[in-house]
Amino acid sequence: MPDPKPDNFVSRNLPATIFANGFAFCFPHGQEWCHLCCVDHRLTNNVIMEDDLTPEQHEEVQDGGGDDRPSVSIYGKFQVLPDDRISCTIHEVVGCKFCFDFPKIVLRSIQSEKTWVSKRSSYLSN
Repeated sequence: MPDPKPDNFVSRNLPATIFANGFAFCFPHGQEWCHLCCVDHRLTNNVIMEDDLTPEQHEEVQDGGGDDRPSVSIYGKFQVLPDDRISCTIHEVVGCKFCFDFPKIVLRSIQSEKTWVSKRSSYLSN
């Protein structure tokens, strides 16, 4: 039976959910926001990572859309072990701090989105 803390396991109750280093994702598709499963874990995950962010990073998340920020996916990056715990596929480590460093991954996706929007704006203005 998994720990009561939502860390590195699969909950097969509906909706089936993966918990990796505190972050929640739909189990069938590994998506933080999944239109097929009708789940959006971004609000919950933002609250989970608040303690790990500096005030500047927290502001960047809010400026990057807050709860409407780009969704994070772990599809293909995890494997379910026989005891329903999950590990990363690269290192095969439960709770891998490299593969499942979600505050860093979220900030990187927000920065990538901002870069894409500014490039698109420059292309449209020419």
